[in-house]
Amino acid sequence: MSGTDRGIDHPGGGDAPGACDAEGSREVVVYFKADPATVDLVPGFTRDVRKIGHHGTGALEVRLRSEADLERAGDLFRLSYQVA
Repeated sequence: MSGTDRGIDHPGGGDAPGACDAEGSREVVVYFKADPATVDLVPGFTRDVRKIGHHGTGALEVRLRSEADLERAGDLFRLSYQVA
């Protein structure tokens, strides 16, 4: 991870969603274990990262920039927890 990104530790390790934030940014990026093919992808909010060289932390990227995004991601958190 670069000096401008820092990982956010999560209890339980292993299969829990991974997250990072960019310093000075009002954005949190979360990687879920959920299958992106089962989710309606929304540009700028969700992204399938299976084929872009992102390995090991989850195939579904979710960008949280507001409280509304956090609410909108609630079902994705639950889905990821179910498949973990």
